Amino acid sequence: MMKHLVILLILFVGPAVVAQQAITFSNLLKDGLYNNYDIKLRDVALRKSESTLYAVQGSLLPYFTFSIGKGVGKVPDLSQQGTNYLETQYINPTISGVDIYAGTRLENTSMLDATYYNGSGVWAGARIPLLRGLGSRSLLSTSIQASEIGKKIAEQELSNEVLVYTRDMLSAYLSFNRYHEQIALRQMSRQEAQEYQGFIYELIEQDEIPRVEKSRADVLVAQQDQEQTNARIQALNAYYRLLILVGISQTSTTKEIPSIKEIIPDPDPEVIRRFINDHSSINDQLLMNTPLYRTLELSMEENRINLLYAENQKKNELDLNVRLSHFGVYTEEQNFHFINTLRSAFPGSSASLSLTYTLPLKNQRQEGAYLQQLEMYNASKTNLDQLKFELRTQSQNALAALDQLLQFYADIQELVEIREKAYEDEEEKYRLGNATQIDVILSFENYYQAQSNLIDLKFQIFDTLVEIKYLLGLMPRHLGQLESSDLNNFLIQ
Repeated sequence: MMKHLVILLILFVGPAVVAQQAITFSNLLKDGLYNNYDIKLRDVALRKSESTLYAVQGSLLPYFTFSIGKGVGKVPDLSQQGTNYLETQYINPTISGVDIYAGTRLENTSMLDATYYNGSGVWAGARIPLLRGLGSRSLLSTSIQASEIGKKIAEQELSNEVLVYTRDMLSAYLSFNRYHEQIALRQMSRQEAQEYQGFIYELIEQDEIPRVEKSRADVLVAQQDQEQTNARIQALNAYYRLLILVGISQTSTTKEIPSIKEIIPDPDPEVIRRFINDHSSINDQLLMNTPLYRTLELSMEENRINLLYAENQKKNELDLNVRLSHFGVYTEEQNFHFINTLRSAFPGSSASLSLTYTLPLKNQRQEGAYLQQLEMYNASKTNLDQLKFELRTQSQNALAALDQLLQFYADIQELVEIREKAYEDEEEKYRLGNATQIDVILSFENYYQAQSNLIDLKFQIFDTLVEIKYLLGLMPRHLGQLESSDLNNFLIQ
């Protein structure tokens, strides 16, 4: 009887079943890589993080400032001619928080008390934050570190989304195959029920049994129709779930169920038990390599960097400005005299040091920001510990369940054989007049229900295997790896 099911299933998955083209897992998987909306959003988030890092790194680039002006007016008791000037300054920010600058000023002479003065000159210096924002805890350094980690987080989130997509695709495709097999089983059970119905009709025509026995045979056929219809509904639901995951919209609704080219093999107990033994001892390194764990780990590191910055911001501000300059006076004529200014000995070169200290009454805003960041860091540590616990526990539970499912699968296989023999015996006893039609129908239903349970259990085993591989990060996690993957690689290897 089971051989008949396999033959019927092979015929059922062929292209002659429906008008639509047969689908394969590899084609669906590849189509979804380019159409799945969740993957698209994660890819956009990755590009955004790259842009953010690019922008923050641009803050390290030096820049120029330019200013031009004209002064008009009088000073009491002194006559002052308007001053025209052009000033430019070069500023080079550094990741340590120190700003290095150099500038030059070109100014025409100004007359003050019948004397021409020239304000042209050059200078260079550095602004150094001594207490707050110096070194690795500067705003620029913190922003770059946080942006670099943000990019890594986006990469891990994309990898995890690929894992989620692969898991969901496998789950939906397995579900679709499951109902394909259920439909094939119900086609076979209906055919056998019709043969039994014909046999009952013959006995009634020959007046060997009462005509009231006809209704029981009719009900049996109707029940198989109902079971087949239910399986078709479930198959259509699974098919539309596949379409959603792939990101393909139908132009119109369809009642046809696409055929499939792949028959899911029966689970190999030896191969699966080897997999269970290989992963029975789950080490931390395996869990720490999963994209989901890496995402939370990087988030914790990002919070740690922001915490150090917030802690540094609680300090008062003390800024040192070191400056070297050279200015001169030229008194012969009213004009731009930049070169002559540099040659002048008066006032000449000078150096200056200035300290600026800011003493707030209370650093409540900075203290509050620090406490808030501290709680975010503590929460990220707790989330990471929770995830590790959940991954380990869920994986161990799934591995234990998988081992029990294999044993249950073997028991159901034996039960199918027993119920097949019981059904055949009841048929023979009925022919000999030693059993009722109720006995035959009950054994028929028990036999096909056992086969249906066996199909469900088969796919439950593969679903559990897929979930374990997802939890441990054992499936392809990069888009390029999915291009060459086939179904057996996910289910067996």
